[in-house]
Amino acid sequence: MDAFPWIKDYAAWNEPDHKFEPTSPFYSKIRGTSSTAGLYRAGQFWRILKSELCTTCRVTAGEFSGKIDTRGGAGSGLQRYIDGTRSSGKLPPLRWSYHAYAQADARPSVANEVGNTRTKIANFIASTTYVKQGSPTIVPELWLTEQGGRVHVYREKQGNSMSDAIARTGQAATNLFDLISIFPSITRLYWYDLESVPEGAVRFNGAAPTPYPFDSALLNPDGTARPAYTKFKACVVSNIC
Repeated sequence: MDAFPWIKDYAAWNEPDHKFEPTSPFYSKIRGTSSTAGLYRAGQFWRILKSELCTTCRVTAGEFSGKIDTRGGAGSGLQRYIDGTRSSGKLPPLRWSYHAYAQADARPSVANEVGNTRTKIANFIASTTYVKQGSPTIVPELWLTEQGGRVHVYREKQGNSMSDAIARTGQAATNLFDLISIFPSITRLYWYDLESVPEGAVRFNGAAPTPYPFDSALLNPDGTARPAYTKFKACVVSNIC
């Protein structure tokens, strides 16, 4: 922060609900226990960053990968995270971040798939809304900070070609822009990423390489536009995004 004082937007912990993060209950299960204590600690990291390290910064809470139960409630991982953000009696976060890949990948052709994923976002907004008797209700902003149509996920399913996977990115963009229209509290969307890696590249999942690296890009490796880019550009030009 001292080295780059002009940077004012931060997140305290990326995807604390992801199974590869030590804060995740799923990670705890791998180690032989199941606990939400890690999510409480992740919430505390947000509080320290916002209240002590950079009081003038916009620090988003959450940065969830989508694995967390967005319905919240007593004893849930989400509630434990919220408790961590308020462990010193501070006001709740005014900004949350979420990676809505499931919402982007939802298929209109599959019954209830789009509706169910949108319900998860609605639940998340409801769970993070601050309601206290005698105080104004606070509906925080929601930033979608890592988004895109996951080409590699679709390709990993047997029988799906690269061209089919790329074609699906247009629907992913439509799904995400629909979320912006449906939920006014969504105020930012960050696409991840701009250009895909070359065909034939591999990624490492643990010790074994897998054939398709993470790919949710707007452009092909040669720089040509994917359907998602065309829709993203139109959204920006029209001032919707």
